[in-house]
Amino acid sequence: MKKTLFREMFIYNVLLVVLSMALTAIVLYTQLGAYFKSSIYKTLDSRAEQVSKMSGYLIDAGGGMKQAVGLREVMGLIGHDEGQAFIITDVYGNVVVQVGFNENQLQKYRIEQGELVDSLEGETVAREGNLGGALTNRFLYVTTPLRTRLGIEGAVIACSTVPYIQNMQLGVMKMFFFAVTFVIILTLLVAAWFSQRIAKPVREMTQVARRIASGDFTQRVSRDAEGELGILAASFNQMTVALGEMDEVQSSFISDVSHELRTPMTIISGFVEGVLDGTIPEEEHKKYLEIVLSEIKRLNRLVNDLLEMSRLNSGKIEYKMVPFEITESMRKAIVAFEQSISEKKIDIEVEFDSDCMMVMGNGDSVYRVIANLMDNAVKFTPEGGRIAISIKNAGNKTKVSVENSGGGLSEKELNHIWDRFYQTDKSRSSGKRGAGLGLYIVKNIMQAHDNRIYAESEEGKWTRFTFELDTVKNK
Repeated sequence: MKKTLFREMFIYNVLLVVLSMALTAIVLYTQLGAYFKSSIYKTLDSRAEQVSKMSGYLIDAGGGMKQAVGLREVMGLIGHDEGQAFIITDVYGNVVVQVGFNENQLQKYRIEQGELVDSLEGETVAREGNLGGALTNRFLYVTTPLRTRLGIEGAVIACSTVPYIQNMQLGVMKMFFFAVTFVIILTLLVAAWFSQRIAKPVREMTQVARRIASGDFTQRVSRDAEGELGILAASFNQMTVALGEMDEVQSSFISDVSHELRTPMTIISGFVEGVLDGTIPEEEHKKYLEIVLSEIKRLNRLVNDLLEMSRLNSGKIEYKMVPFEITESMRKAIVAFEQSISEKKIDIEVEFDSDCMMVMGNGDSVYRVIANLMDNAVKFTPEGGRIAISIKNAGNKTKVSVENSGGGLSEKELNHIWDRFYQTDKSRSSGKRGAGLGLYIVKNIMQAHDNRIYAESEEGKWTRFTFELDTVKNK
């Protein structure tokens, strides 16, 4: 039979209930036995004491131990409960009178001295046994001394002549098992309902997961369940939405990367063929070879970004952290983008708290962060716009900001710009295409530095990227 969550939960619940009831029955049976035994001993002790006193009065009145008939009448007057019997013996253990025994219960009319020695010495004793073989079965009995004016003349033995404890135990246990049967039936119904209630959303999640695995990200799990299962269902649906979005992003990424690869390769192929077949005049070779070189460098950047992303995801990059001058790194980046800045007539505003500001980090990777932020700033700043760069000391941290004027980013875009493969709508519509890996790599670099990077923007006006590094105090 195929194992299912419903079946396993149902079986475990039933086993738990049955085991609990069995342990309860054992404890109850044991405790009832102890309680009933104690109760019977108290009753027998009280009756034995009454018989002893009344018999002592009769003997003192002149009847003597030989007045067996009178002693029997005394016990008859006292009365006894069903299942109780009495024996009066002399000091030698001879049975003078007995009341309440069946013919086959008392098989000896002389009790061994060992059974009476404590009572003949004045003690009351409670035991369980067969009176040294005088009784045919094991019973509970109490032996007490028979006192007269002359002293101890014998013993009175009060017995429980039927398996009274077992009878009472069985009576209680019958009621218990009747109740248990009802509880188990009710438990089976509740366990079936409860197991089905838990198993249903899990089965549904399994079915949805199979459809998601086949590429259908439109499926959702119903959120009828409450508590942890409801939270799990909601989280599962969120995961499905995220996977769907990721699938769309990856599809878009593949399309974009294919375009990024196809365009330069087409250009390179066309120009090389033109040079080889003579279509492009010899005096134009240098111009077109420079274009080919530019496209090759573009391809190289894309491949490097893909490799960097792969290394970041694998966790194989270990940055060596050393003190370096962050202001010098920023100056190099500004110089690197000087031509693009001049072509777009962008105004540059630079504000450093100090000409030489030292931070702790990996210089090459931090330069890559700066270069990426500068590239984005130049790319999205309109002609004649403004880029403001600042490096400020904030105690134990140094804050580096790159702000540019322009269209800005919406709140939705701010929430996704750090995602892998994500490209803003503005970058697509303006022809500023890329693989959407730059900011993803930048964020991972800053995480490796145990520092944060964040973005702020006012849509239609400006965008600012800021990252922090640990400050190194100048000596």
